[in-house]
Amino acid sequence: MKEPIFQCVLLSPKSELDFLSEHLPNCQLTRSNPYTLDIIPAGGSKIVGIQACAEYFEFTLDEVMAFGDSWNDVEMLHGVGIGVAMGNAEDEVKQISDYVTKTNEEDGIYHALKHYDVIP
Repeated sequence: MKEPIFQCVLLSPKSELDFLSEHLPNCQLTRSNPYTLDIIPAGGSKIVGIQACAEYFEFTLDEVMAFGDSWNDVEMLHGVGIGVAMGNAEDEVKQISDYVTKTNEEDGIYHALKHYDVIP
């Protein structure tokens, strides 16, 4: 393999994932559900990527709308101007979001964009 690894996603029983969490100090670990573990370089996250785009394109995080459905989206949804949970999102994600839209199978992003008058 000649390219760097940017992310690894593991699917395993929670007890094994907890063990890995304790033994990977140089990695950022997040869960998208109780049985998966997302492993990325320390200091990396969805909100860090959005912040880098914001700096490059000269806009603020307050001008960003983000959509999420899993636990690994919570930091991102907290960090942007409008955090939207999909209708099929985890309850925790819905609770911290500014708005809950329809599910991904019901065109939830479209409905949220209409709700906020981003599209007619």
